[in-house]
Formats: sequence, structure tokens, C-alpha cells
Amino acid sequence: MTDHVKIGSAILNREYFWSVDCGKCTGTPEVYYRADEASQRQRLTPRKAAEGTGSHVFDLASPGLYCLKNFCGGGFRFDAKVNVTEHTVDILHLQGTGEA
Repeated sequence: MTDHVKIGSAILNREYFWSVDCGKCTGTPEVYYRADEASQRQRLTPRKAAEGTGSHVFDLASPGLYCLKNFCGGGFRFDAKVNVTEHTVDILHLQGTGEA
């Protein structure tokens, strides 16, 4: 699936980013969007997924560059820079740490 990337329990695709809430992370995940490198970035607001899942869903503005901060993939917290096009999700940078 070229338009879908899974990192641990986190899901990145062309419509939304989904991050779990494992209970160990000290901060909530953040997503910033820019149409291109020259554009000003804007912060996207998460919405809660179905009751009981404890997850954060970020609806994507449109294709472009996204910066993810403090995302939780279920025991794996990461920051990433992601390029979203009409057909693919490309991870340009990924830095993560395992949760103890």
C-alpha cells in the first residue's frame, strides 16, 4: 500500500494521521502543516477517535509537508517529517525512542 504507512500502532495515510495514547507519554502529539518549504506552517488540531481507544486523529489539510511531534506508535514515541502527495506518504525524517 503506497498511500499508507504504519509505525508501531501509529497510522499515516493520505486522509489522516492516527496516534495512540499509551498512557506513558508525557505530552500529546502535535502536527504542523506547510504546503511547501516556503509556506508558513500551521498547527492542526487533533480529534478523539472512537470512545475507549484513547487515540488522537489529525485530519490532513491537503498534500504537502507535515511535521509530527511526540507521536506514539504504542511503546515507540517518534518525531517525523512527512511528505504527503495524492498517491504516497513519504517519510523524509524519522527519529524515535522506545518507551520503558
